[in-house]
Amino acid sequence: SAFLVTVSFGFYFLPNLVLGPISGTVADRVNRKWLVIIVQVLNLASALVLAIIVMADVVQVWSVLLIALVFGIGMSFGIPTSQALVYDIIGGQDAHNGIALQSVGLRFVGALGAVIGGILIETVGFGGAFLASAASFGLCLFMMTLLNNRPTQHFAETRSVIFQLVEGFKLFLKTRFLATILVMAMVAEAFGYGAISLLPVIASEAVLGVGASGLGIMNGAMSLGATLGALSLAASLELTHTGRRLLLAFLFCGLLTIAYSQSEIFLLSVILLSGFGLAQGIFDTLEIILLQKNVPDTMRGRVMGAWTFCIGVGPLGAIFLGYLAERIGVQNALGISGLLVVISAIVVVISVPRLPEAE
Repeated sequence: SAFLVTVSFGFYFLPNLVLGPISGTVADRVNRKWLVIIVQVLNLASALVLAIIVMADVVQVWSVLLIALVFGIGMSFGIPTSQALVYDIIGGQDAHNGIALQSVGLRFVGALGAVIGGILIETVGFGGAFLASAASFGLCLFMMTLLNNRPTQHFAETRSVIFQLVEGFKLFLKTRFLATILVMAMVAEAFGYGAISLLPVIASEAVLGVGASGLGIMNGAMSLGATLGALSLAASLELTHTGRRLLLAFLFCGLLTIAYSQSEIFLLSVILLSGFGLAQGIFDTLEIILLQKNVPDTMRGRVMGAWTFCIGVGPLGAIFLGYLAERIGVQNALGISGLLVVISAIVVVISVPRLPEAE
């Protein structure tokens, strides 16, 4: 069911919307390394539970949704904390390289994991695939314990969480430049990346008929494209025309969504999805760079918490697209979502002329 698939994505991303601002505030108050470690422990436990109930053949829709929610809670704290931690380790001068390199690592693992996951599902079943996922979280947990990050001053914060939370919202609301980037993130998540939740339906007999392995290749191609996009930024000695690149990547996310929505040829779909991933990787990395470089060090956790909140609208877009797909067809729903992103890009160019010149 396209609707149930998108509902599961909704449960996974919902905590970003609810907890994003709070998690960003917490990231400005505690040791970020240990908060990331706690998140990895939660992910490891969730993956193990999912593997066990699948292998025991007692899995129910509600249990999958509950585990997706727990994964989402971990993600809502992990995103702002890990992004701010990168800045702690690298420092402001080389921040764009560090942020881009982190994105490269995440994208590469996503590309590899998508392909391996599809193969494991067809060879050893879902239970074995989830066990492999749990092992990967265990490896991440071990690597985090070895990390030495520079001491920072944010741990000594004595003001209340509520005060810091309000302080962050005031800054974002009164700064049009920051607010625009955050709104673009919301649109991209709801109608650009939200469309990714429908890929299992595209891969099914309804459109391409390529099964789990084909879906793995499609996800892998998209992740590989995103890896190359982030890698192109990581390799840059000096990052220029940041705002212009951000807008172009945003526009191409919409255009390529429209293109792959109408494709009924597997190879063409893989090529278009790799291009979409390239634009996605560039857009995500550039917006994080711009957000972190344009706020004080003491508010980097909160600005990434606000970004996490914005990507939390993804579930709403995914659920809406799932509903729309069952009414007018999955390809038409995807085409409409891409068109909305393109229109948003045009509106931003007209209404916020400063953004293309941002660095």
